[in-house]
Amino acid sequence: MQYALKFFKKIMLKIGEYARIREINKLEFEVEICMKYEKYIAMK
Repeated sequence: MQYALKFFKKIMLKIGEYARIREINKLEFEVEICMKYEKYIAMK
C-alpha cells in the first residue's frame, strides 16, 4: 500500500508539472498573438 501511495504521488507531481508547462505555453502563445496584432495595427 505504501508503495502505491508513493507511486501515485509521483504521478500527481508529473501531472502538476505538465499542467504548469501548458499554462506557461498558453501565456507565451497569448503574448505572441498580442505582439503580432500590434505589428499588424502598426503596419496599417
